[in-house]
Amino acid sequence: MKNNSIIIISDNEKKGQEISAKTKLLRACDEINIVKESESISELTQKKSSVIMVYNNSLSTLKKIKELREIETLNKIPIIFIMDRYNEEIILNAFDAGIDDFFFLNESDSIILMRILFTMEKAELYKRIAINEEILRAGGYIEKGSNIYSKEYAPTVLKNFFNNCIKDNITDTVFMYIKPDWKRGGKTKAEKSEIKELGEAIKRVLRGDDIIAYGKDDGYYIILYNIKENNIEKLITRIKDRIRNKYKLYINAANITTSFEEAEEILSKSMKAQIKLGVDYNFIKAQAIKENQKTIEVIDENGKSFKEFKKEFYKNIEKIFAPVFYQAKTKNEEKFENSKIEYEIKEDESNFRIEEGEIKSELKITYPTYMNLIMDIIEKEGKKKPIIRRRTYEFEDISEEKISEIIDEMLSEYTNRISLNNMLNKKE
Repeated sequence: MKNNSIIIISDNEKKGQEISAKTKLLRACDEINIVKESESISELTQKKSSVIMVYNNSLSTLKKIKELREIETLNKIPIIFIMDRYNEEIILNAFDAGIDDFFFLNESDSIILMRILFTMEKAELYKRIAINEEILRAGGYIEKGSNIYSKEYAPTVLKNFFNNCIKDNITDTVFMYIKPDWKRGGKTKAEKSEIKELGEAIKRVLRGDDIIAYGKDDGYYIILYNIKENNIEKLITRIKDRIRNKYKLYINAANITTSFEEAEEILSKSMKAQIKLGVDYNFIKAQAIKENQKTIEVIDENGKSFKEFKKEFYKNIEKIFAPVFYQAKTKNEEKFENSKIEYEIKEDESNFRIEEGEIKSELKITYPTYMNLIMDIIEKEGKKKPIIRRRTYEFEDISEEKISEIIDEMLSEYTNRISLNNMLNKKE
């Protein structure tokens, strides 16, 4: 049976002995050494440890963990962080520094032993994963030096993952798209450096079985296993802290419930809308493709992010529509002196209407998905069946000029109808 060499790093000798006593039952043949922080590097490089356990409740110890992770011969050895009491800030920073697990000293011996054994088994699994990654790197699937799936092969890898995830009914698995707000499209020397920096920052906060790949527009695709929505924002905060908020990140995410192709389209469309609206983060809880309109449905009735998304969307709708509708009404009131012109802007639809007698024209704009707009020019005359001309636009393509063009087109048709009606009335 293979011996396990366990090293406990602690400047508190009493605590070190207490930890040692709790781990002696792991196996009788195990070797347990207690070293001080100042001695740990030389001790660790001389001995081939199976696991390293670090005791401390201060942020200063995290520097030591980072130091260990930077040594090539030690960076694959699992590190367990031991604390006296819960401190979320220290735990999160410890994971950022490179720990594999943590436990509290007052926990039962059996729980501590199980955590240690689990960490060791996980370390063995990571070694096998590392061997597979070497094979993937040799084949060009993973970029050398970064462990990020290459842009060329990422779609193939993610398609297979999505298919298996749905087939095996794996829940709480999230697909995330992270895109930096580059002013020059990621082409400058500084931006190229920051693209690499962002990839490193993301990798640092991911767990060993999460997946990172290059995505669209200098962005990254992330697969997060077994994660709840409320923990995603904590992960995002940690990524932002690592890049020191030097540039803005746009991020959206969705539970994996569909194919990779559909999920990529959903997140890509959502990203375009987010950037235009200035929304940093959006979690899409449920989605479906509407085949008849080729638009994306986004439903999140209770989510805070959705409410903020909707609020920002409506604010931007008002900014675009209000001045155009007002100018069109003011400009045409004299020209159509016998017609009634009115407009309204609401959260679910906006309308610009003009009518004279039984002849009516209306521009009805609806936005069912908060990513695209459906524009209907509706022509009515008495009891005749209305004529409807429909167009669909992505929100990013909408501008004051575009709305003005459509209103001018509607008014031109309205003018022709009024003229024809007047001619028919004169003949009678």
